[in-house]
Amino acid sequence: MYRIIIMLTIALAVLCLTSTLSAGIKDWSNPLGGNWFLATNWSQSQIPQGTDTVNITLAGTYVVTIDSNNASVIRLVLGGSSGTQTLRLLSPSSYGVYPKNWTVGSVTLVPGGGFDFVFV
Repeated sequence: MYRIIIMLTIALAVLCLTSTLSAGIKDWSNPLGGNWFLATNWSQSQIPQGTDTVNITLAGTYVVTIDSNNASVIRLVLGGSSGTQTLRLLSPSSYGVYPKNWTVGSVTLVPGGGFDFVFV
């Protein structure tokens, strides 16, 4: 019985550590813009989750599109050293639904670059 408790404790610790390690910083890496929910658009090849900080700071002019009801991050940094970085939330006329659950803990707009926050 004691051995089972130890094994369960170790398994729980590994699970908690794995969840903690998956949270972090996600950097936009596609200079042509694209869909938020496409993993290859992010330098870590992972779609941002609710515990991540997201940086859309790559220099250039492009649009990042959120076309789903559910996007959540802990922090968003928007604005590169040059160009215009646009974050676009698609409207009901495009998909028939609002992005209802788009949540950001805090937003930092970086000076020196341009940005547009667009809800169309």
